[in-house]
Amino acid sequence: MRRPALPAALLFLAAPAAAAAAPAARDAWLVPARATLPPGVDAAFDLTTGPAFPTPASAVAAGRVTTARVRLGGHASALPAPRGGPHALHFRAPLREPGVATVWVSLAPRARTLDSADVVRLLDAVGAPDSVRLAYLRQLPVDGVRRWEERYAEHAVAHVLVSSPLRPRPRGDATWARPAGLPLELVPLADPTALRAGDSLDVRLLRRGRPLADAQVRAVGPDGRPRPARRTDADGVVTLPLAADGRWLVRATEIRRAGRDGGWTSDFATLTVVVR
Repeated sequence: MRRPALPAALLFLAAPAAAAAAPAARDAWLVPARATLPPGVDAAFDLTTGPAFPTPASAVAAGRVTTARVRLGGHASALPAPRGGPHALHFRAPLREPGVATVWVSLAPRARTLDSADVVRLLDAVGAPDSVRLAYLRQLPVDGVRRWEERYAEHAVAHVLVSSPLRPRPRGDATWARPAGLPLELVPLADPTALRAGDSLDVRLLRRGRPLADAQVRAVGPDGRPRPARRTDADGVVTLPLAADGRWLVRATEIRRAGRDGGWTSDFATLTVVVR
């Protein structure tokens, strides 16, 4: 028996209207207290979550942190245990050598259930490809109602320049370009600590180390306003203009089927950069 087309049509017709009312996707991000600091001191980073960067909404529970590491000069080590706060989880990273430090944190997956209206908003907010939308539509029963069962994980990356006149960063240092090995991550293709207002940032989106094509990547400016989204090319690369100075958030999401039971799995990746 042929399935009525009405639920699918309603879902796609509702997407533009829902998008206008939908809040930004909820992200986790790392914010360095200082973008540049001399060798021999500890760098401070805040891990926070919220629907509207750069405003923190709530702190992350320390028990959700599965990975917290820092890499400097090609050497990676675990971050010390964080300290909790009302709006952020506070990390400190001892940075003893000059260079560009990369810090990354992964959070354990969480489960959530969404109704059809919230699914529309989610898929539009993260720019889910048509393959995901169609897969969801095929799951819908005749009445067009089905709960969305999802497990999602969050991964955040930030960089800090460690340098001083007496101990400048090594020439040719490009350790910032090495992937951290996260399930989903945004890797800068140019020095993320050398950005100036008006520059563009090239990033590559990797899923388990492989370029992810046709995925939406969006930059959110220091004013909290999301800029127009771009989609990655065949090499997982996208170019994002950064017009203003201040902290910027670059974000991407990948959603996939978890199995034949109708469940879904998603990874949210963020990269925080400072534009001078």
